[in-house]
Amino acid sequence: MVRTWLISDTHFGHQNIYRFIDQDGNPIRRFTDPWYADNAEKGDELMIHWWKTLIKPEDKVYHLGDVTMGRKSLEVLEMLPGRKVLISGNHDRWKAKDLIPYFDDIKGSLKVGKFFLTHIPIHPDSIPHWADGVIHGHIHEKLVRIGNEPDVRYINASVEQTGGKPIQLQDIVDGRFHPAKGIFL
Repeated sequence: MVRTWLISDTHFGHQNIYRFIDQDGNPIRRFTDPWYADNAEKGDELMIHWWKTLIKPEDKVYHLGDVTMGRKSLEVLEMLPGRKVLISGNHDRWKAKDLIPYFDDIKGSLKVGKFFLTHIPIHPDSIPHWADGVIHGHIHEKLVRIGNEPDVRYINASVEQTGGKPIQLQDIVDGRFHPAKGIFL
């Protein structure tokens, strides 16, 4: 059975992202499952581990942008299974000819089922009438909010929300991945 996966903001090879902190002074990216990763080498290894563990070659993977921070790190995609589609992010600034060897397709946004896939969360007034929600990345550890409450129309697939793991679209559809909390129920 072919499964559909989502992941965003892997930033493969980006050492500085492990130094970024949230408003409380905590690192935004500190993976701990199944091992501790607080730098690019360990973090990349953990994300590669989960990708290879969960995704089969025939599966579809939507990477919602910001794959790498350096051209050399694109090569990591060669070892990752799945039929990959890139929804370009603000850090995916490589020429198409540099990305095409690693992706089946490259888009700015895309409709998948009843979800709209983007890198940057779109304005609420721009959510298509047919969409059950917007699956996005870009804002890492943050959530789109209405006042103080998370806006349940937005699902943040950034690796900071998923523990470095790709998430299945079916888990979102079935309510096993809580869209406003970025956690599995």
